[in-house]
Amino acid sequence: MASQNDRATGRADPLRRCDQCRKPQGEYVKLKRCARCSTGVYCSKECQKAAWAIHNESNADTELRHLRNAEVHRFGFQTMDEVPRVLKDFIVSHSWALHAYTRAELLLRGGPGHMHDPPKLLEIHLKCLCSSGYSATTNPALIFKFLSTRWWTVEEYTSDPDRARSWQNFAPTLEVAHTRGSRGSHFFGMLPVVYTVEDVHSLHVINLYAQHQPTPLFGGHDEESRRRLLTNGLALCVASINLGLPLRDAEGQLIPELLPGRFVRSKGRWVWEPLFTDWAQYLDGPRGIAAVDDMLVQCDHEHIDIQRLLFFLGLL
Repeated sequence: MASQNDRATGRADPLRRCDQCRKPQGEYVKLKRCARCSTGVYCSKECQKAAWAIHNESNADTELRHLRNAEVHRFGFQTMDEVPRVLKDFIVSHSWALHAYTRAELLLRGGPGHMHDPPKLLEIHLKCLCSSGYSATTNPALIFKFLSTRWWTVEEYTSDPDRARSWQNFAPTLEVAHTRGSRGSHFFGMLPVVYTVEDVHSLHVINLYAQHQPTPLFGGHDEESRRRLLTNGLALCVASINLGLPLRDAEGQLIPELLPGRFVRSKGRWVWEPLFTDWAQYLDGPRGIAAVDDMLVQCDHEHIDIQRLLFFLGLL
């Protein structure tokens, strides 16, 4: 409280006080800032020492935030908190290709047994293509590039303390999702997929993809044909992602067909639009859409029927 003399002279109660004992700065008390963080102020070495345990933890948290934020400044982001939101937009924009990739990859590895014995997760490693951050005018399908994948056992993944904390926080979500999914027919588990970004070492975003036994039509191929189709399916998914051609079912089609498209701005939001309405017409015509033609080359269209390949992936 301010004294009557302070009130009479218009002086307010001192705002600067020792962070430990709350003693105000005055003629006989000079507060000194913490040299490490320049935030904490103390009236004596004794008070600074007494507050060290809590203050040091706060310093560590602050320094960690600064380090994490520094990782994403090169991409135009102000803080690390922005990146998971942007990554989510990218995942949603390529939802079909990413889910199909997980199914094909798992079947190439042997199916449910590979996923469960021992428990595993799949890492999808991306490269951020941003240089000036993310805004309402940034196409969500063009923010990252698909680089590589890696399988981890849960034991391997959680051997790192940061990843272990991330996994521990995510475990209840996995349990709930698996319980809900098990009510469906042919369900054999939720595959955890962790998204990481090159040069952003502290980012681990985990997503879940339901895995089901393929439909009976899938079994109508011999082993060599299945492996070739699955391998080309992986190439198709990666090409559609990296060329910014999200694959989706076009609305209003009499026969559902997966088509490549683009996201365009419409009334203040991003809307997917197909680049054409019929694969057969495009393939029989002059073509001419460079990105689509490049995608066909990358999935070996000369030897694989693209429509058959997309139909096959839809059976997984």
